[in-house]
Amino acid sequence: MKAPEVAEQFLMLLQSMNERFKWIPAPSCKLRFLSLVEHLLDEFRLRTVQSMRNQDVHAPYINALHYVSHVIREWTELPFYLEMTYYSSEFLQFASSHVDAFPNAIHSSMDILDYSGPLLGMFDHSKATVVPDVDALGNQPLMEDTLRLYSHVVGETCETIGRDAFRKVVSQSNAFKQERWMAISSQRDLVGKDLTPSAIPMLQTLRDKLLEAKDALAQPLFASMWPKLAQQLDEFLFDEVILANHFNEHGGIQLKFDLTKNLFPLFGEFTAHPENYFKRSRDGCVLLASNNGTVQLVKDVLGKALHETKSRSDAIKTLREVGVSSLKVEDAEQVLVRRVFVP
Repeated sequence: MKAPEVAEQFLMLLQSMNERFKWIPAPSCKLRFLSLVEHLLDEFRLRTVQSMRNQDVHAPYINALHYVSHVIREWTELPFYLEMTYYSSEFLQFASSHVDAFPNAIHSSMDILDYSGPLLGMFDHSKATVVPDVDALGNQPLMEDTLRLYSHVVGETCETIGRDAFRKVVSQSNAFKQERWMAISSQRDLVGKDLTPSAIPMLQTLRDKLLEAKDALAQPLFASMWPKLAQQLDEFLFDEVILANHFNEHGGIQLKFDLTKNLFPLFGEFTAHPENYFKRSRDGCVLLASNNGTVQLVKDVLGKALHETKSRSDAIKTLREVGVSSLKVEDAEQVLVRRVFVP
């Protein structure tokens, strides 16, 4: 896991504080320490976000936040933090039961630093001979709100990085989108054997952006980013390439080659089956690359299912038989409308 130096130093500071405070016997002091840790974590997150906003490169900052939150979650399973979880739960019940005696001591923030000294002293006295029952805690979260904010920042920034990569790829796709797929001739020797030249800038940009993100982001962050990028590309290819053009059989074969043999494999380093992340565009290519007889048969079945009384189950079965597994019947018909018959 990528661990920026600033995150390591911050955690070393917290670790040294852990070593000192875990020997303090008073429960209220342990809860004050817990509150201090939460305040420090909030401050670290805010400072990191402020610094990130002034920079063009965001990966080091979310790597730091991800690493800190990951380590803190591991710490919450340690005996010292389990004890604080126990005391935190017990104190909230204790404070609620003494609201009549200390009406000004209970605040909506539920921050231990907001409570009065006498109430904390009474709580310490009530727990003086009690051994914390950490086994009875169940799944009670500790610092969950703080860690949720970390996850929110990291998640949003990862999505921003993915959207930026997507925009860069799309910006290089204009020539590919405008390719004359309907005019590709059967006499062309390299149909379905060589990459369409107009696809090269788009694929190079996609490759570069994937490698850049993989090198920059912590592995769990990259693992959450690239499937979303793949999904965006799938929607783009289906809507802006397949449904925005007309294809003859050879154009369909060429598009299928460009995507299944060149674009999809760029994600093959991250998954054994990259085509599963491009289900709509994959199925669209299957229909467009089918021979004229198959296209006409499927068109007839889908037309009867959608516009006459024939059952949709027959249409779905027919689509499965030709290798289309994910497209809705309506979407499949829209693809076939783009498939033309050229003598």
